[in-house]
This record gives sequence, structure tokens and C-alpha cells, in this order.
Amino acid sequence: MATDGQLDFTFHPPRQRIWTVRDLVSAVRTHVERAYSEVWVEGEISNYRPADSGHLYFSLKDDSAQVRVVMFR
Repeated sequence: MATDGQLDFTFHPPRQRIWTVRDLVSAVRTHVERAYSEVWVEGEISNYRPADSGHLYFSLKDDSAQVRVVMFR
């Protein structure tokens, strides 16, 4: 949708990108892996749950935030 304005100026609104889940996850993963290739995190372990598969599920948290973690077997 373009509209003609004064002085023959044509306005083209930006197109909104609609992401597939796969493309979004891939883009986020690529960005995170490039920006944070090696990260050390310090925090309190909570909600620890070992799974029958051997994977470990837990949260790392501090006073103001938490991140959910999966440690694969």
C-alpha cells in the first residue's frame, strides 16, 4: 500500500516479516552462538529434576533473574 503525498512523495510503509518458528529459532540460535561463544554463569541452582533419559533440568537464578537450563546426557 503506497500513498501519494505532497510534492510527488510516495510513502511505502515497512513490510512486516512473518517468521516461521524454524527460521526464528535458527536466527536466535545463530545470534546467541556468535555473540556468546563461551559463557560462564554463576547462580543458585533451583528446581533440579533429573530425567530417566539422563538429562538434567534445573534453573540458575540470582536476586533478580533466572534462566532455565537443560544439561543433556
